[in-house]
Amino acid sequence: MLKNSPYFKTNFIKIAGRVEKDYSNWDSFVIYICVCGSVELVCENETYTLKVGETILFPATTKTTTINSTSESAIHEVYI
Repeated sequence: MLKNSPYFKTNFIKIAGRVEKDYSNWDSFVIYICVCGSVELVCENETYTLKVGETILFPATTKTTTINSTSESAIHEVYI
């Protein structure tokens, strides 16, 4: 965990290949910020590509997300 406060939590996640995220037990939005390389996010049959400096927010109703990268990449994951 990169940052943990009473208001939010931030994780630094290195991506090299495929990562499955399960949010079904969370009651929070999720923000991803690409900080290195580029990633492809697949959520509810939609595909989004993030490059360095780009951000995406998934609502609290999101249950699962797949994160893919063909090279070493990194993202920040922010949630409450």
